[in-house]
Amino acid sequence: MKNFLFAPLIFIGDTHGFLDDFKKQEEVIKEVKPDHVLLEQLEDNTLDSPEAFKFFKENRLKDFPRLNKIINLCEKESVNLIGIDFKNFGLTRHLQEIINKKLIPSIEDNENFDKIIMRRERLHIKKINEYKTKTNKPLVIILGAWHLREDSLIRKYFNRFKIIYPSDKSGKLVIEPTDEEIIYNEYIKT
Repeated sequence: MKNFLFAPLIFIGDTHGFLDDFKKQEEVIKEVKPDHVLLEQLEDNTLDSPEAFKFFKENRLKDFPRLNKIINLCEKESVNLIGIDFKNFGLTRHLQEIINKKLIPSIEDNENFDKIIMRRERLHIKKINEYKTKTNKPLVIILGAWHLREDSLIRKYFNRFKIIYPSDKSGKLVIEPTDEEIIYNEYIKT
């Protein structure tokens, strides 16, 4: 996994909790030593100073308990942690309820989910482009593994990057829990 210098963008696929994603995130952050880590799960929050980390940990961390380890790591390593998504991922209360209660969405709900996903991915691209100009080091971006699938906007839009993603033994991207052994694979676009 060495040799990150050729790739200005390093994407890490996140499983949103069905794996211990933090181990791979920590490994990459400690090796790359980026100025910024862009994190989808942090929504629209920005932790770019000791005061911002302190305020977030005292007032907002209860809303993001799964992010405790990555927040502590970035704070300790003096790495800015930047949310690159919408608050509540752009979901209306109705759509949040469908997800939380595992309800069956209507056709209209599915259309709204699709529109929100496109808006979110365009925002991810915008934020990545913004932070690329703020550093000479590789930028580490942690996104849900689903956003790194072959036909995603992210992979179509950017030219030089490395993706580190959870996969099965055959190298297929894993985006949901499975009984199969999961390993991390890499995809490089130069």
